[in-house]
Amino acid sequence: MKAFFYSILVVLGVRFDCFCQSNPAPSMEVPPREIPDYKMIPGVQHNNKTKLYGVLDSNLNISVPFIYENLFFKSSDFIIARKDRKVGVISIVNKIIHDFKYDYIDYVEPYMIATIRNNDSQTSILIDTKSGKEVISIKKGYDHIKIETNPENKEIYFKAFSYKEKTVDIYNSKAIKTNSFKYDDVVLWGEYWISFLNDKQGVITKDGKELIKPEYKVISWVEDGFVCAYNGKQATIIDLNKNKIYSSEYFLINKVKGNGYFIVIKKNEGVDLHGIINSEFQEVLPLCNCQIYFDSSTKYFVVIDKSSNETKNLTIEDLKK
Repeated sequence: MKAFFYSILVVLGVRFDCFCQSNPAPSMEVPPREIPDYKMIPGVQHNNKTKLYGVLDSNLNISVPFIYENLFFKSSDFIIARKDRKVGVISIVNKIIHDFKYDYIDYVEPYMIATIRNNDSQTSILIDTKSGKEVISIKKGYDHIKIETNPENKEIYFKAFSYKEKTVDIYNSKAIKTNSFKYDDVVLWGEYWISFLNDKQGVITKDGKELIKPEYKVISWVEDGFVCAYNGKQATIIDLNKNKIYSSEYFLINKVKGNGYFIVIKKNEGVDLHGIINSEFQEVLPLCNCQIYFDSSTKYFVVIDKSSNETKNLTIEDLKK
């Protein structure tokens, strides 16, 4: 019977593969999943295909499109970005806060220093990110602005440079100008400034009075009214109170804060000899093959003999004998 039925179908020209083609079985294949060209992680991401940056929010939606050459810094309120080789500031939802007209932006919370280059010159401004205002305007024409921190009270201040005029203006944390100096640069050191002019260094007071002209290669330190300066390998000590200059044979002199003594080091045939001198530049502990340091907790000068490793603790009274 089956053979008879098959014969009829053959006679009629019906093929089995026609049944199969006109009534195919449902496909079990799963379409390939589209894999993005960036990591599916919240935050700043890099598109490996376009080489551009964008931002994904916590739901992995694109909050900042992948159109930026770099995203340098992201906070909860803004992002410093680069586009078309210029740097600007956008919000976390891609609204422009500061136009893309700067060549670079430095950020030290809560301030940004933005700089525009023009051939061989440049101009910098200071922006308060909390208010969004320019606190040191571009109209001031400063070539460069630096944010510094006072090591004693941890307050920030600003140094604004005019290279052509060789001036440094000092602004306090509220962006109010407090000083103006005719130097290449100044560096705060306690109650003084170390001044820089034409690759030489000097010392001025906080209000700008020049105590030592910038004629030394290096000002090593300023402490308790004394200055350690170098024009060669030997240190020079300058007593600001007595206006005296002591040339020395020592290549290193360290002031011990608060007690009027100095630890000195002199090289002799490749050996470092240590000693102690007083404020009159007199040796109170002759140079020896030893190591000396001052222990501020015990108030002792600790002297360690390099040959015997013997240790002595000397008080201020011991040095006066």
